[in-house]
Amino acid sequence: MSCRSLPARLRAGTGLAIALVVVACSPADPAPTSASPAAVPAAADAATVAANPVTEAAPPTQADAHDGTPDDWRAQVWPTDRDAILAEPTFDLALDDHDPVLADARQVLALAGSGRPLGTITGAWQVRSLQFDGRGGAYAYPWFDATIARQGGVLTFAKTSGSQRRQGRLLPIDRSTLAFLGSQSVNDEPSPGYSRQWPSPPAARVEGDSVGRLVRTGESELLMVLDVDGPRFELYQLRR
Repeated sequence: MSCRSLPARLRAGTGLAIALVVVACSPADPAPTSASPAAVPAAADAATVAANPVTEAAPPTQADAHDGTPDDWRAQVWPTDRDAILAEPTFDLALDDHDPVLADARQVLALAGSGRPLGTITGAWQVRSLQFDGRGGAYAYPWFDATIARQGGVLTFAKTSGSQRRQGRLLPIDRSTLAFLGSQSVNDEPSPGYSRQWPSPPAARVEGDSVGRLVRTGESELLMVLDVDGPRFELYQLRR
């Protein structure tokens, strides 16, 4: 019998049954999957960036580490040198007020109390010495080579050219000042280093010991105040 000859009510019921069978046999919807980044439309990316702008700034220059317990340096120096490291030089009254060396020394010492953060000081420098002998003499020397480096976690200074040399360690006093503990030598003679730090230190400081402090006096200038004994002292101007 064809469907055409069936009564209308029967034909309707048959159609409903067929529809139910088709629905029951259809495959289930696939589970949702996460869209890969490549599948995200470009327009959506642009909208996201506009709503959440990202600013990429260059990382700040890492300054040399100068922090530390302020009293650490005191334990590493001869007691007689502790005051000399922090002492302020005085000028001999016999000095000529018009002496250009005296004028330069006064200028840089006035800048030494600015308390500028030291920042990054490692690298190559030029160094100039201003010497005051405490007997009315003031002497300026040309610029020579120097370097500040980090060795074994400790900052070191070395004047590497000229006949008069200095080298030693730089230890933190505070964020703007380093103590210098070193020694003097001539030409290419080996530097013995600060005697208190020798493997077998002597009973007291030796003649070649040299101490002082280092501060920043300008964007590309440092100053070392060395071996202060009243009007007898030496200044190292550093520039780069």
